[in-house]
Amino acid sequence: MTSFLGFAELCKKIEEISGSIEKTDLLASFLSDLDEAELLVVPSFVTGSVFPASSAHLLGGGPSTLYDALS
Repeated sequence: MTSFLGFAELCKKIEEISGSIEKTDLLASFLSDLDEAELLVVPSFVTGSVFPASSAHLLGGGPSTLYDALS
């Protein structure tokens, strides 16, 4: 199981990189180490959402609220 700290560190690294290819490589490497349950959650977080687009759940906050919480 990947720790939330590991995810937060990934976000910090991605934020510091300007090249999209480097960002993609870093994210791909991170995703390849996740188990199936984590793969259901992490992509939504990466795109700034808590729940996947297919979910009926609503948080009532925008991506900036999530980014503030992660920082």
